[in-house]
Amino acid sequence: MQQKNIPVLTSGLDGHLVILEAKMNIILKNKINEMQINEIRALLKFCDNEFIPSLSSRSSTHQTSFTQENKQNCIDTYVNELISQIVLLVYEDSKFAGFLSFINGFSYEEIPDIASSNYITTICISHEHRNQRILNALYEFLIHKLPQKLVCPYISTRTWSTNIFHIRVLKKLDFGEVFRLSNHRGIGIDTVYYAKKMS
Repeated sequence: MQQKNIPVLTSGLDGHLVILEAKMNIILKNKINEMQINEIRALLKFCDNEFIPSLSSRSSTHQTSFTQENKQNCIDTYVNELISQIVLLVYEDSKFAGFLSFINGFSYEEIPDIASSNYITTICISHEHRNQRILNALYEFLIHKLPQKLVCPYISTRTWSTNIFHIRVLKKLDFGEVFRLSNHRGIGIDTVYYAKKMS
């Protein structure tokens, strides 16, 4: 008789592991190593221009202005800040599939009602691993499987208004729009903030 793979959850901040399927897992890392940094950098370089504005044109993972003066034209500026954050890494058959990074206990000047949140700064999934519900799995991990010491009153993120797929996932997971900056990323492209209150 063939044995079924049983999902496993191990506690602890670094190396927190959940088996999603037989060959896929998510690992929570407080500090990523050099190999993982290189995996993230290579993926972001490849997907750079899918973001609005491009990540290589940004000076920070949570900057509030996207003016021309902020352009660095180098993905390393963005990556060097991202690696200080908590990261969820996704692997399939030991192959890097994507990641989500977040800042624990973040507060917004623009949204004083959200005093403390796990603020998602970046999500990126490799092309070959898309349409496999990895994005949903990453959000479900944040909502249901974080170690208690990392849980905040809210989970929050922001995106651009034409990022329809991401917004659809957020709404299905009961994230609500809490703030909008019209034409913030170009004519007709707003920056939209979403948050979900944790019970």
